[in-house]
Amino acid sequence: MENLLIGLILAAVSGVTLVAYKHPVLYEREFGPKILYSALFIFGFAVVYEIGFGAAIERLTPYLINSESPEIQSLLEASGMNEYVYLISISAAIYSGFLSWLADHLNNECDGES
Repeated sequence: MENLLIGLILAAVSGVTLVAYKHPVLYEREFGPKILYSALFIFGFAVVYEIGFGAAIERLTPYLINSESPEIQSLLEASGMNEYVYLISISAAIYSGFLSWLADHLNNECDGES
């Protein structure tokens, strides 16, 4: 299932890149701002979640740290947001900026030829 998800993500990135290269006006109208705003929203959500989760763990740690339960200890060690969320959202924002630049560059190049 994980390999299928990776393949679908790669296909989506390739498809959006092809649209930005072949049809820059369509990309700017339909995809450009939506991808950027979605990536920034996910990044903002992850930051707010991490702040709230960190505050909760900070308040609960004195009560849970002395627990003898191995389940609680493993949960405390593995708690927090997955760092890949930050990496993927920042990468998507940067890539969206690149594709917007590419579409704008191709539009200007086509206007110069006309």
